[in-house]
Formats: sequence, structure tokens, C-alpha cells
Amino acid sequence: MTFLLNPYILATAGGGDLPPGAIAHLDFLNGFYYAGGAEQAVGDILGGAFDATQISGASGMLVRNTNTNRPNAIGALKTDLTTAVFSGGTIVVEFTQLNTASGGLLNFMDGADYDASIEYVLSDFGASAGGISMEDFWSLSYSGGSANIASNSLNKVAFTLAEDIGGGNRKYAHSINGGTVYSDTVTYLVSAHMPTIATIAMFHKAQEFGEMQAYIRTCTLYAAVDSTELPTLSTP
Repeated sequence: MTFLLNPYILATAGGGDLPPGAIAHLDFLNGFYYAGGAEQAVGDILGGAFDATQISGASGMLVRNTNTNRPNAIGALKTDLTTAVFSGGTIVVEFTQLNTASGGLLNFMDGADYDASIEYVLSDFGASAGGISMEDFWSLSYSGGSANIASNSLNKVAFTLAEDIGGGNRKYAHSINGGTVYSDTVTYLVSAHMPTIATIAMFHKAQEFGEMQAYIRTCTLYAAVDSTELPTLSTP
């Protein structure tokens, strides 16, 4: 499936647009937020320890260990992202990395935080994570792309969750800054093991030392695309 085949939907607020085929879109540079088929106020889709004062139109939303901004997806955004991890979706995140530390990208958990969770799907970004690392509580476990990280600079990543590739198989894959695609395949749906997602931590792990250390510029959700399209989506 390719998002380029989806109809173009346009919505505007604060100068931002909904990208072609996007299901959800957070544009922290332009103050434009879309989820659940409609424009949203940022406070209606980001909760937890979200701090709106950490959003800058010049740089994006700052998440790092020197502040307390730890946003979780809520409302329509949580619903859209839950559908993606249960049924398949591709997420593209553009951000300015502030140092070489690794931190949580998007983390789906059945508890309030990583330490309290029994079941989970985790994605980390950074050099010590081997680029992007993806794992769950069952058998998903892979990483790659560290050579493609632009340290202390602009990065763009595209990763697919649970793409249906037939035969009961689900593919997870990612690309960093237009680089090589890394992937793993499992034979189950997340919903079979984790029917309820309590927390979707965005750009952190909901625990100490789990932050991205970055200015998040945009985050966009699409229907799951073929992994061959990920380098194009992740090209800055």
C-alpha cells in the first residue's frame, strides 16, 4: 500500500497543512494538529506531563532531560496510533537531535510507564540504540541505521508498525535519513497479546533517562506503506 495513492485532504490552522494521505499530523513549527479526522487543539491530543510552553515556532517541541515535558498521546491521537500498532501504520518524525544520547521514540505500553508495564512495543532512537531499535515483549527485536544518524543535527525517520504482508505475518521496518531499510517480521498481532494500550509515550519512555534530547518538528501518521518507500519518506 502507498500513501501516495490516497486522496489529498487539506486542512489548515496556524499556517500548517495536512500532508497528502496523512491520518494524523503534529506540526509544532506551525501550530497545526490533526487527528481523528479533524483539526485539534494540541492540549486535546497530548497529555501526561505535556508542557505546551516547550513548543517554539522556530525550533519545534523540546523534549530533553533538562525539562519536564513528557507528552503522551491522548484523545483522537491515541486512538489513531492505537489503530496503527494494532492494524498497521507508518510514522514519520522530523527532529533536531541535540546530542548523541538515545531515547524513546514512540512507546506503546499496557502500564503507566515502562517500569510498570508487562507488555509493550518500544522504539528507541540514538547511537547506543544502534540507530532505531524496535522490540516488544514477545519476539520482535531488531535495530539498525546508526551510521545514518546526523548527530547534533536534523534527522528524519520513517518506521512502519505491523504491516500486513500476508500469511498471518506482520512486518516492522524503518529508515533513517533516506538510508537502508532494516526490518523484522512476526507472526502475530499486538492486539492478541496487549488488547488494551494504557500509555503511548511520545519521544520518551515515561521513565528517567528515556527522553529523545531533541526538538520535535513534525510527526505524521500514514496507513502502512511498503518498506521500499521508507527511504523516500525519511529523506530530510
